[in-house]
Amino acid sequence: MVAFAAMTTLLVAGCGGDGDDSNTTTGERSQPPPSEVQAGIRTFGSEASGSQATQAEAAVRRFLDAEAAEEWEQACSYMAKQVRRLIESLASQKSDGSCPGFLQTSVEKLPQAERSQLGDIKTDSVRVKDKSGFVIYTTKGGEERALSVRLESGNWKVAGAGPTPLN
Repeated sequence: MVAFAAMTTLLVAGCGGDGDDSNTTTGERSQPPPSEVQAGIRTFGSEASGSQATQAEAAVRRFLDAEAAEEWEQACSYMAKQVRRLIESLASQKSDGSCPGFLQTSVEKLPQAERSQLGDIKTDSVRVKDKSGFVIYTTKGGEERALSVRLESGNWKVAGAGPTPLN
């Protein structure tokens, strides 16, 4: 889930460079090293404040709380439409082809203790630029993570299938 989360984070938030990173020999797109992804997240845009920060953080908390409660349909409702479509496209190859099925399959791979604490986070930073951003937080276990968010129809939505580890 971490590799998929990093891939969707880069895809949706647009943190992948100038778009000219394809390998001309194989046609494959190269991925930046994890340290560059982490640095890019930490310095993305600017620090959000006021209602923008509160609303982006609330979207992430609701998403993680729904996953912890195994409310898969609810968790999917907090995701940006573009991400749900991507998940459903990928899920059709691995699970029942639905966003809820994909999330359930992914989260059930986590140890029960970690699953039950998904929503138990401390927000460290909310970084935004235009309609994209990241909520950077620390888990109860002390792991620093970031989850991408996107402003969609006036509401902040989760824009990744899962968090990107930052430490």
